[in-house]
Amino acid sequence: MEWTPLAGTGLGAIVGVGSTLLADRVRRRRDVTERTRQERKEIYVACLTKYRQANEDMYAAALRPPAGVPSTSPFGRRSGRRAATRYASRR
Repeated sequence: MEWTPLAGTGLGAIVGVGSTLLADRVRRRRDVTERTRQERKEIYVACLTKYRQANEDMYAAALRPPAGVPSTSPFGRRSGRRAATRYASRR
């Protein structure tokens, strides 16, 4: 009996299994990287949305005159901006 065909078959099986394992490892790493990138993107979008909402809230508060100050007062808007900044920094 010749050992050459048997050795060739065994070597082919080892190469086939090895290449399959390597391809699966590369695919898994790519999937993990893509999943991480997607999670990071969702976090960035949520953070920017919160920043934008805070900016809009501060702007709206700055436009309203503070309680007890008539809207015709020249200090009304400035005081409102200070109050809005103080309120936003405590949030």
